[in-house]
Formats: sequence, structure tokens, C-alpha cells
Amino acid sequence: MKTRRMMYAAGILVLFTLAAAGCGGGSGTPASGGNEGTREILIGHAFPDNMAPLGTAYAAMGEYVSEKTGGTLTFTQAANGSLVDDSNFIDGIMDGVVDMGHCLVTYAGGVIPEAACLGIPGYFGGSDWLAFCEDVRKPLSDIYAKYDLYYFGADYQATGTFVSSKKQVVTPADVVGQIIRASGTDLANAIELWGGSPTVMGLGDCATALERGTIDAMYTSYTLIGQQHFYELAEYVSTTPICETWGSTVIRMETYNSLTDEQKKAVDEAALLYSAQAQDDYQAIKEQYDEDIDEYGASAYALTPEEALAFTDKCKPLFETFGQSTNELGLELLKVIYKHNNWEWTF
Repeated sequence: MKTRRMMYAAGILVLFTLAAAGCGGGSGTPASGGNEGTREILIGHAFPDNMAPLGTAYAAMGEYVSEKTGGTLTFTQAANGSLVDDSNFIDGIMDGVVDMGHCLVTYAGGVIPEAACLGIPGYFGGSDWLAFCEDVRKPLSDIYAKYDLYYFGADYQATGTFVSSKKQVVTPADVVGQIIRASGTDLANAIELWGGSPTVMGLGDCATALERGTIDAMYTSYTLIGQQHFYELAEYVSTTPICETWGSTVIRMETYNSLTDEQKKAVDEAALLYSAQAQDDYQAIKEQYDEDIDEYGASAYALTPEEALAFTDKCKPLFETFGQSTNELGLELLKVIYKHNNWEWTF
């Protein structure tokens, strides 16, 4: 993985040497105020500004663009949901409350339906997430541009995780008979295809539900398993390479277009570095959670990409339904999913 990250970063200079002449833009006005002679991009999200992988990745990108522009462009975080969180981010960015931030497809799918397939578990379950990021950049850029949004980059959303009080989940057969908490319709549909019984429940109710046996298991991101100590309530932890949903960062197109050529170039370069940075920062906190789970004595198992295929393939009907109802922009994105899952293209 480290080799690909090095190749990924090295390719940026080549790409932007070729692309620099195509960067337009003008003087405009500061994105969100700032001191005279400087421009500020205001980033809104629900996480602490020092928390990996989002807050720390935003900070790293801010340092990058500041250095590349000689301090004329800065990123400022409105963290902890102080201005917007995932649930109201689309309205917040379209209304100009913030310039940039975390766009979770779970909440954005109704407004941006062409990207809704990235809310279905199993859109990626392989071993090379950065390659997937490279492949979806063009179709996602086209989709978000339709809604006056500039696509910045993908957050790392892999290692979707089962935590169960009943058994170690390694195959779909292990899900059968379990009542599993789902965060929304897409995950509930996937759980049904895996053979489980989904129940949609807010995150705040999960600890009590696990303690009381109202639910047998839940499937969510590994970071939440670690942060919320769910492994203390359900002893079997099974990490997967399957992404539960899609999180990405976008910028208001009006803000991006107001930047100078030099500032745009710095933002574009930072955008290509962002996904690798987010993955690195995630890995750092995962190592700590791994230690916490091991120290507590929970039973942990990591599914291989080959083992995860049994889950991913069962979700294929959900992607087929999406493909039958979407437009050309959605189909271009779906092609990338089919490619990485080694599915035959039938549309």
C-alpha cells in the first residue's frame, strides 16, 4: 500500500505539469473573508479538527495549499458541527454557509441521485482503495459539477465492521438469524440479502440495544466500533474491506472559480493528495483501536478481500436496480464499481 501511495503522490507533479495550462480563474473575492491579500476557504464538518482521518487530513491539506500559495490561500475548519454536519451539509454548502466540507452520500443521495450507488455496501471490497479513488474521480467530478460543486476527494471509508454478541461473522451464513442494526435503507437492504434481519436504529440507541439484546449485531465503520467501545458490549469483531458508504469532500464551484490560477493549482494538487492522506491518518488510529480491542480481550477477525466477495456479490442486485433507473452520469460511475468487483457489464 505504501508503494502505491508513493506512486500516487509522485504522479501529481506529472499530471499538473500537463494540466496547469488548463486552469482558469480570476481574482474574485475571498471565499470566506480573510485578511487583506489572503483568501480563506471555510471547511464545515462534524468532527474535531484534530481527529483523524478527517480533521487531520483537512489540516494537512491546509498546510499544503498555504505553502504552495505563499500564504495567500488558507483553509479554516468549522469543526464539531459548529456550522454544518453530515445531515445538513448539502444545504449548508449550497446556501453558502461554508465553502467546503464532508459530503456523505447517505444524506446527499436524494439531492445528487447519480452518486447514490455509493451508499450501497459492496461498491468496493478490494485491496487497492487508492486505485478505486483514481477511477471514480472523473465520473464523480462530472456528477458534482452538475450541482455546482467541485469534487475534491474521497475520505477513507473502508473496513466496515460487524460487531456481534452471537458469533464471529466470516460468511453470509453467519449473519442468518441475527437481528442487525442498520443505519439506513441501503444497509438494511444489504443485510437482508446477506440473510440477516435488519432494524434501522440511531447510533445513540445502539449501546443500550446491544446490552439488552434488542439487537444481536451491528455493521458500521471500524472507527465507530473503536470510539464507542462497542466491542465491550458484543465480543465478536469482524472487520471487512467492504465500504459501508461513501464520504467525500466537495467545494462550492463558485468558491473554486473565484480563486486565482496559482490557488486553483494548489487546491487541485491537494485534492489528489487528500485520499492518500486520509487513508494514512485512518490507519494510525486503527492501530490504536486494534490494541484497545486486543487488550480488552474481544474476539477479532479480519476478512480478506476474497472472503468479502461473498458479501459483495450478494449486493449486486441493488446495483443492478440503480443501473436501471439512473442516467448516463450514474452509469459512468457504476462502470467503475463493476470493474473493481469483476462483474460483467450488462447495461
